[in-house]
Amino acid sequence: LHLNNNNIKRLDPGIFEGLSNLHCLYLQNNQIAFVPRGLFSDLLSVRYLTLQRNRLSVLGSGTFLGMISLQTLNLANNKISRISASAFNHLENLSYLFLEGNNLTLVPSNAIGRLKNLERLSFLAFNNITELQPEVLKPLVSLTHLQMNYNPWNCSCKMLGLLNWL
Repeated sequence: LHLNNNNIKRLDPGIFEGLSNLHCLYLQNNQIAFVPRGLFSDLLSVRYLTLQRNRLSVLGSGTFLGMISLQTLNLANNKISRISASAFNHLENLSYLFLEGNNLTLVPSNAIGRLKNLERLSFLAFNNITELQPEVLKPLVSLTHLQMNYNPWNCSCKMLGLLNWL
């Protein structure tokens, strides 16, 4: 389902009801600022979701609830500054997460640590992250690609753990 470039500002609960066989949902280049909890709960078969280039600022608890088949999630180029610890709960099949080009200042370890199948994390590029503890990345045992470029890193002794992990 392609809903790109439609100037969509709001997604009402129930809008995706009955679309349990949908595999891809494209919502990029809209004006979406908020995703209600459980909005995607009927999308059990969606493997690919893009909300790239919207106005999202917070990923709340249960944002992607019910998306048990999701493999690729693209949230790049929004205004995301905060991610709830449970925003990505139940996304056991997620392999690719794109969050570059947001306003993140820290990476919540409890938010991404459960993503055991994550292979590609383009999470840190083009954000405002200054420090990163290795505990954030250690649980990601399937990780093969990590992008952390273009951040205002604070190169101090606090970063030694990350350097050793890399």
